[in-house]
Amino acid sequence: MHQPASDAEDFKAVSERANSALKQLVDIYKYENDVMKQLTTISSGILILAATFHERLAAALHVKWAIAFSILALLVCVLFSVKACLQSVAVVSLYTQAQVSIALGGSAEKVSKDIVELITTKKKTDKSMEGAFRISHYCFALGVVLLGIFIIYNL
Repeated sequence: MHQPASDAEDFKAVSERANSALKQLVDIYKYENDVMKQLTTISSGILILAATFHERLAAALHVKWAIAFSILALLVCVLFSVKACLQSVAVVSLYTQAQVSIALGGSAEKVSKDIVELITTKKKTDKSMEGAFRISHYCFALGVVLLGIFIIYNL
């Protein structure tokens, strides 16, 4: 009779440790999501400014290729930033689902299933998200450098 209570206590302890570890991972995803949102906002702003002043940009005399490649790099940055944001949101929502199961006193089987699903999804999205994260950073840096070159040559 005392054994089931011990199993329940063991499950609760394991569940709390797993929850703590998963919370740390989710915090990382939230941070990366915030960074991606900032890159998306800044890149979009630069693209809107470029579209606003397209007549002046077209009349520029030197290194027109720099503005073209800058716009292309910033568009790629926006696309990959949005992709990384969506992937991180998926992982965070699965974590929230697992939290709700734990808070509502879900069965050990349901909570375990939610945690396994979260870990499996995280493993699948890690490489893809890391690639999107890097590509968006590199494209942002390239776009800003090319924009700087264009501005310096046409001042």
